[in-house]
Amino acid sequence: MTRQGPQEDADAHPPRASGLPSPLLALMLVALILSVTWALATPAFQAPDEQSHFAYAQLLGERFELPGKPNRPIYSDEHAVAAASVNADQVAGQPLTPPEWSETLEERWRHGTVRQAADSGGGPHSASSYPPLSYLWESVGYRLFAGGEFFDKLFGARLLSALWLPVTVLATWLLAGELFGRRRPLQLAAAAVPALLPMPAFISGSVSPDGMLYAVWTLVLWLGVRTLRRGMPLGTTAAFCALVGIACVVKSVSYALLPPALLVLAIGLWRRREEPLPRLAKVAAGAAGALALTLGVWILVARGLDRTAAANVSAGVGAASGTDLRALLSYVWQYYLPRLPFQDPSVAAAIGYPAYRVWIVLGWGAFGWLEVKFPELVYRLLAFFTAAVGIAAVVAIWRARRRIELAVLAFLALTTIALLAGLHWSDYHVLAAGNRFMQGRYIFPLVGLMGCALAAAALLLPERARGGAIGATLAGLFVFHLFSLGLVIERFYA
Repeated sequence: MTRQGPQEDADAHPPRASGLPSPLLALMLVALILSVTWALATPAFQAPDEQSHFAYAQLLGERFELPGKPNRPIYSDEHAVAAASVNADQVAGQPLTPPEWSETLEERWRHGTVRQAADSGGGPHSASSYPPLSYLWESVGYRLFAGGEFFDKLFGARLLSALWLPVTVLATWLLAGELFGRRRPLQLAAAAVPALLPMPAFISGSVSPDGMLYAVWTLVLWLGVRTLRRGMPLGTTAAFCALVGIACVVKSVSYALLPPALLVLAIGLWRRREEPLPRLAKVAAGAAGALALTLGVWILVARGLDRTAAANVSAGVGAASGTDLRALLSYVWQYYLPRLPFQDPSVAAAIGYPAYRVWIVLGWGAFGWLEVKFPELVYRLLAFFTAAVGIAAVVAIWRARRRIELAVLAFLALTTIALLAGLHWSDYHVLAAGNRFMQGRYIFPLVGLMGCALAAAALLLPERARGGAIGATLAGLFVFHLFSLGLVIERFYA
C-alpha cells in the first residue's frame, strides 16, 4: 500500500526463491486439511442452502442442464430419499433435534436408493437463478465419485469446493506482499486469517458457490493492487479483468467488482496517457477482451437459454423506483450506530444490534444452519478482539498516510463499499418484505483484506515483539477453530 524508495523496494522484494515459501505451504496445507475435515464432519445438508446447491451441481453432473424448469421436481428422487433418510429438513436449524443414526435406517435407505433416479431433478429453487460456474466445478467432484453411493457423490462435490480455501490463502499472501512488501511475518499474519478462521473453512467444506467466491475475489484484490503498482502491464491487466468476469459467473454479488475494476482501468490509462495511442489501445482491448471472454460469454449463453444473467442484480434495479431513500439510510445508520431520537426503528431492529449479531456472531462462528453457536460471552470477547484489530489497522494506515499510494487505497475502499452497499440494499428490501437476508459469511469475499488488516495492526508493535504477537494470534485462531469443530461434533454426534 505504501510507496517505496529504491533501496526500500530492493529490501522488500528480494530475489525470488524457487518454489513457494515454507510458511505459505504450511498454511495452505493446514487450510486444506481443515476444509476437508469440515466436509467430512458436517452431516449431509447441515450447511446453509446446501440442498439447493447440491441439486444444482447434481443436475449439471447428470444431465449437463441448468435448473429452474417449473415442470420438474426440485430434487432428484435419489436426493429426496437420501435427505429424508437422515432427517435433514427436521434437523436443520433446530438445535434440539439430532440427526438419526441407525443400521435400520441405513438399510432402509440402501434399499430405497436402488430404484431412485439421480437425474430427475431440475425444478426451481433458491439457487436455480445463480450463475453456473461454481456448480460446474463441483459437478466434477460429483462425477469423480459417481461410482459410489449418494453420500460419496455429495462428498465429492464438497471436496472440490474445499480445494478453493488454499487458493484463498495463497491469494491473501500475495495481496499482503503487494501491500507491505515481501515481509514474511506480515504475509503470514494476513494469510492465516482465511486459513484459520472457522467460518470460511466450514462454508468451503460444503456444496456452495461461496468457497470459490472467496478465492476469486481475493485474487481480484491482489491483481487489482498489482495492476496499479506495476504500471498496468497488459498481462496483469487482462488477468485482472478476466477474474472480475469469472467472479460474476460465480455469484451475482460480484457485479460489485465492476466499479472498482473500472477505477483501476481509468487510473492506469490516465497514468500512461503520454504513451502512444496504439499501445494504450492494446491494453484497453486486452482488458475488454478478457471481460468479454468471461462475463460476456455467460451473458450470451444466458440469453440463449432464456435466463437472466444476473437475477439478483436485476431484482435490485427493479426495486430502486419504490425505495424510500430516507428509510434506507436510517436502516444503514442503525445497523452500525445507536438510533437517534428522531429516527423510527429500522427494519433490522428486531435482531438487536445488527452489526454485532451478523458480522460478529454469524461471521465468527455459527454453524449448521446457523443454530450451532458458542455462549454469548465468547462473541463479546471476539467483538473486542475484532474492534481492537480494526482500530489498530486504522491507526497504522493513518501513521503511514504520507507513504500510502492513494490509488491503491481508493481501489480497496471502493471494493469494500461496493460489496457492503449491495448487501445492505438487498438486506433492506428483504427485511421490508418480512424475511431475512444478511449472514456473516457474505462479508468473506473481503477475507483477504481482513487478513491484511491484522498484518497492518501488527505494524504498531515493536519489531522485537511482533513475531511473538503474530504467533500467539495464530495459535489462538487455531485453538478457536478446533473448538468450533468440537462444537459441531457435539451438536450432531454426541
